[in-house]
Amino acid sequence: KNVYGFVCGQHKAAGHVRYPNDVVFAKMLADIHRAVGPKLSIMDGITAMEGNGPSSGNPFDMKVMLFSADPVALDTVFCWLVDLDPALVPTNVQGEIAGIGRCTESMIDVVTLSDDGQEEHLTRDELFSRYGNAEFDVVRKGSVKSVLSLWSRIMNRVGRPVIDKSKCLKCGV
Repeated sequence: KNVYGFVCGQHKAAGHVRYPNDVVFAKMLADIHRAVGPKLSIMDGITAMEGNGPSSGNPFDMKVMLFSADPVALDTVFCWLVDLDPALVPTNVQGEIAGIGRCTESMIDVVTLSDDGQEEHLTRDELFSRYGNAEFDVVRKGSVKSVLSLWSRIMNRVGRPVIDKSKCLKCGV
């Protein structure tokens, strides 16, 4: 999701209107990711944010830092840490479809360092028991479709209106 930072200025705000539902927005993020091609993704989960972000969440001490060359796997691992089905996160699903990364458990290898500096490979259950939080405040059901989202789907199928600028009176309607 951090690749949206590559969109600058007014284009960023316009993107939320142009891509008003979670699936279309996730596809757009996958397109940006393919165009930019970052090599490493980092998630600072020392203090994570619970709730409905980005501006109205509550800080929570997760005490983790996640690093991966696969951004989809990175987000998937965080989903595991907060007991969220990764398939409910559109960026995971669309990222895997776009070939950016994997959200399939058998394709992800979680490696951590032990206290003595040795690499440890953890299963999903071991990861959760060590670092997870089942009470983390996150929506654990499919996305709720807004009226704007439904209208956007209809308009994307029918086609968007085109303004003939030579005939436009600029009345605001």
